[in-house]
Amino acid sequence: MTVRSNGRLTVVCFISDIESDYSDQICRGTVEAAKEHDINLLLFPGQLINSANPFDQHLNVIYDLVNHRNVDGLILHAALIRGVRDGLDIHQFYKKYAPLPLVTIGQVVPGASAILLDNKRGLGEGINHLIRDHGRRKLAFVQGARHNINAEERYTTYLEVLKANSIPFDPNLVYRGSFSPESAVKVASAMVDKKGQFDAVIAANDAMALAILSVLQENGFRIPEDVSIMGFDNTQASWYNRIPLTTVNQQTYDLGRQSVDAILDLIRTGKPQQITMPTELVTRESCGCTLETARQSLQPEAPMTNRLADLTQLIDQSAKKAVFTSNFSQNMTKLHSCLNEELKRKDISEKDILWLKGELTRLWNRMATDIESVEKIQKMGKFFLETMTLLTELILQQHARRDEGRHLMFQSLRKSLELMVPYLNDREKAVEYAAYQINRLGFSPWYIYLYDKEAPLVNGESWECPQTVKLIMAQPSHGLEETMKSKSSIPTKDIMSRRFFVLDSPYCLVVNPLFLLGDQMGFILCNFNPKDSWLYKNLFLQISCIFRFSFLIQDKEEIESKLRGVLQELEEHNARLSNISQTDDLTGLYNRRGFLAVASQCLHQAYRMDKGVMLFYADMDGLKQINDRYGHGEGDYAICKAGELLKKTFRDCDVVSRFGGDEFTILAIGTSSDGVDAINLRLQKEIETYNSVSGKPWSLSITMGAVSVSRKSEISIEQLLSEADNDLYQKKNTKQTEKEAR
Repeated sequence: MTVRSNGRLTVVCFISDIESDYSDQICRGTVEAAKEHDINLLLFPGQLINSANPFDQHLNVIYDLVNHRNVDGLILHAALIRGVRDGLDIHQFYKKYAPLPLVTIGQVVPGASAILLDNKRGLGEGINHLIRDHGRRKLAFVQGARHNINAEERYTTYLEVLKANSIPFDPNLVYRGSFSPESAVKVASAMVDKKGQFDAVIAANDAMALAILSVLQENGFRIPEDVSIMGFDNTQASWYNRIPLTTVNQQTYDLGRQSVDAILDLIRTGKPQQITMPTELVTRESCGCTLETARQSLQPEAPMTNRLADLTQLIDQSAKKAVFTSNFSQNMTKLHSCLNEELKRKDISEKDILWLKGELTRLWNRMATDIESVEKIQKMGKFFLETMTLLTELILQQHARRDEGRHLMFQSLRKSLELMVPYLNDREKAVEYAAYQINRLGFSPWYIYLYDKEAPLVNGESWECPQTVKLIMAQPSHGLEETMKSKSSIPTKDIMSRRFFVLDSPYCLVVNPLFLLGDQMGFILCNFNPKDSWLYKNLFLQISCIFRFSFLIQDKEEIESKLRGVLQELEEHNARLSNISQTDDLTGLYNRRGFLAVASQCLHQAYRMDKGVMLFYADMDGLKQINDRYGHGEGDYAICKAGELLKKTFRDCDVVSRFGGDEFTILAIGTSSDGVDAINLRLQKEIETYNSVSGKPWSLSITMGAVSVSRKSEISIEQLLSEADNDLYQKKNTKQTEKEAR
């Protein structure tokens, strides 16, 4: 039976994130269409279905909240969620929501409406453009994610265009990506050594194309002289990149709007349909087109087209008045005043203003051919110059307002954390101050639900959402006061029930789990504004941190009140709290604080027991190059592996820490300088073994200094660290000298 909130339909949209250029435009279109149709919209930013990534698993618990009893329809962005992994069928994923009406974007599911892209038209036109207009014959192609229908169609189009142009297919010019910039960086790194073997790169989306463009440039490739680059999506980043990207416009904003129209039609008629959205080539400088050609291809955002046309007509008429009448200054003042009012009143983007400037250029060229009088040409030149200046000032004003707005938003986020932290031991106060800041950010309505206890989610294990939650705070709260006051538990599956959304107007809420350090704590639902999409994850993380520590403190208080006599349990709990501040989040090793505390105790004990001590200071070689070339994600991965190899090299009783950045320290009790060579040899073998099987394009390397302490010295841990660091510095210099000599 269809459930409605205050007589309105409620539609859920599953999407992979709300921050990227691609999903941002889809969200904007979806939100705008929902408002126009007077329906409720719930955005669920999950991740790859059945992902092995622990973070993805924590986000994906929100999928369990939806069923055919609490919402009226589901929009599934299959291309974003990338619903297939290791053979997992997106059809099987949807079965648990049946008979809920479904619209998919980029995927065909029996019984569901589908919105597909005409990948062939725009991409085929683009590849032909590279071949016929720029003379490219050695075209490399970077594929998207496996089992993705759009990725497969784009690759098929590539093959068809090569064949139509009698260009032999070269499998060595085809690379596998996953739509992510990280995958493209690996691809580009492999391309660097093949300079001259390709003269164009077509990527299955803009994110990969821009990453490849950047890496090739860094390695001496001239874009577009040596290599033309082309993407797919026409994201915002594609046109404001240092070299604007030739791409295929797939009207992502319209995809969002069309998905709402399609789900409403399916709900009302029960008849699924397939809709194919057109695509078109957008030529810019990355393929070799001139700046003027690129300007001609620049299109305004879809919802602004008619209003921009009105402004263009206004400028056209005003230009003729200014040039062909005697009151030039008066007409200019009037026009600029009118333009200022129009542009401020309407939500004009930077892209729209750039498009208007292109229209001004074309208008100038058209009028200049019709005027013979030098005086009138001078007037016209002044008119267009001042109008261009006005538009430039408007762009600068928008930048300033946006920067100021973001600065204020970040201040509010920081303020919310400052207000909540002092009340870690008073959850109600912490929530009260959080509510104040959420309202200041303009995120009302919002709802916070918490479990009675943290619910651990272990990687690789099946997850069952706790059956009940408590509504801790809501805004607006009318009709919910008794529920919050009684602190009674409600079924988790009912949190989207209409009795908890007592709202007079249609709402658009983003739904996100609250989790930290492997523990789920509940959910937050709050008003979604596409303009502030970059804020939500920061806000959710702050609230999760506060509640995580609040749960820990709650546990501590319960233990103290119920088990005061059990000192051992209390000590273990306090150790748990202490461990959070002494453990490095990335590697799980001791951090600087933890090492200094534990190592000082161990060193003091060694002196008392008259045992020998060795302190090792290790440093990773080339981490900066890994970060610069492959991204900080790879750099973090390398740091983790370095920590693991050091743990394997030393004994369990030795104190191993990530001391900071790419530096590690190890305190070994009962070890003398005689064993240093053996330890170094053991470490190098571990490193060589890892490098031989890792499959990474970079190699791990660690240099280690060491200092021993005689049984009677009693040197402080700080002095030991200084001496070990000096030894490390000498060894790194020696290694560098040997490397240069080779």
